[in-house]
Amino acid sequence: MPQKESTVMTRSWTPSRVGTNCRFSDINCPGFWVNCQTGQGYRMTEDSLRTGHSPVIGYVCNYDQFTLVNCDPYAPIGKLRKETADLDLPVNF
Repeated sequence: MPQKESTVMTRSWTPSRVGTNCRFSDINCPGFWVNCQTGQGYRMTEDSLRTGHSPVIGYVCNYDQFTLVNCDPYAPIGKLRKETADLDLPVNF
């Protein structure tokens, strides 16, 4: 009897797409990211994402998901709050 090959579906992840969800350790593009559970916001600049550069942000949690709200980490807070609410995420910043 021939064996069936198992196929694994992979989904391409577009990191600069607003509304994209991922774990903190998987964030690889700059922008303003919001913790989906707590509503806390994080400005992720290009420098903060480069290995060995400062500032280094450490975040330890196994389950928290983050959503990209805006590709501009320097966008005004008022605009970011509105965009976060438009994505039906908690706003706690």
